[in-house]
Amino acid sequence: MTSKPILRYILPLLLIVLYGVGFKWFLMHPKEIVKSKPSVPATLQVEVRSMAWQAYPITLTSYGTVTAQQRSDIHAEISAKVIELNPKFEPGQFLEQGTRLVTLDQRSVNADLEVAEAELSQAEAALNEERARARQAKKDWAQLHGNQPATDLALRKPQLASAEANRDAAQARLKKAQALHADSMIYAPYDCFVEARYINLGELATPNTALGTVISSDQFEVHLPLSLQETALLGWPELTPRITLQGQTQVDAQLHGITKVIDGTTQKQMLIARFQQSRPPQIASLSVGEFVTATIHGRLLSNVMVIPNDAIYQGDRIYRLDGENQLIQQQITPYWRDSHNTLIKNGLQQNDQIVITPLGKIPSGTRIEVTRVHTTEGRTP
Repeated sequence: MTSKPILRYILPLLLIVLYGVGFKWFLMHPKEIVKSKPSVPATLQVEVRSMAWQAYPITLTSYGTVTAQQRSDIHAEISAKVIELNPKFEPGQFLEQGTRLVTLDQRSVNADLEVAEAELSQAEAALNEERARARQAKKDWAQLHGNQPATDLALRKPQLASAEANRDAAQARLKKAQALHADSMIYAPYDCFVEARYINLGELATPNTALGTVISSDQFEVHLPLSLQETALLGWPELTPRITLQGQTQVDAQLHGITKVIDGTTQKQMLIARFQQSRPPQIASLSVGEFVTATIHGRLLSNVMVIPNDAIYQGDRIYRLDGENQLIQQQITPYWRDSHNTLIKNGLQQNDQIVITPLGKIPSGTRIEVTRVHTTEGRTP
């Protein structure tokens, strides 16, 4: 029990003694301070490109939806009941030009046709009879009056003209009746796909009601929006740009025209690209309504310098080297930019070296070490 109070007093004294001894030793053996040599700043290592004037082919990208070049609503010319429908007159079905789609009740038009034929027969008989009377009137006048001039009325010319007019009217009514008879059978206007059918068997078809809608099966187009600057780079109509459409498959298209109307919201014009496919289209083809990516190959720009987009900072700044391998930040004026490169027409000289290694924000005057020089095949303007 007595050992604990003794330790309580001895232990702090022992710690004080040890601390004093250690401090005295530290004073007698001072630690040598090693002075470090001044650090040499590391030199930036970069790759550069030697610039040259060159020609650059313009490639534009746009997007659009495939539409049929022709789209038609099918209408009846007469009012009649539908008595027959082609089984292929269904959405998605392919129809050749001239295929009968709908047959209407012909009883009324047949009756009108028979009446028109009978009226024409009567009119022709009356004309023949009037011609005979006119010939007889001419003979009678010659017997009674000799060589004296006869009046038109005496020669029955008005009656003959009236009979001829009645015959002509009857012929016209017959042609109309024949046309109405033909209109009772409705045919596909061209090779097409059925987009929709609105009429059913037994329903009444009228001229004001569409029976269905068809679209062309072999002629298609895509409207591609382009900016005014992009349109100017096509070189059209002096040059014909090559257009490739990529969807579930790839097809080549032809430039049909550029709309003169500019969209007020997007400030873009529409390029109309058209293409044809086999009839009927095979499985590997672009479909109506399909979204496609268009690659448009424009004209060849000459006397430009090409700068990789990765070498451009803040949209319009680059680093180039001076004669002492020091960085100089320079502002450029882009003439054209695509997804990979930016083109300029001034601001740099032939054989100027620009840094293509990503650097971030580095102050001008920083000395660098060139590890590789990329050359540009070009020509002096």
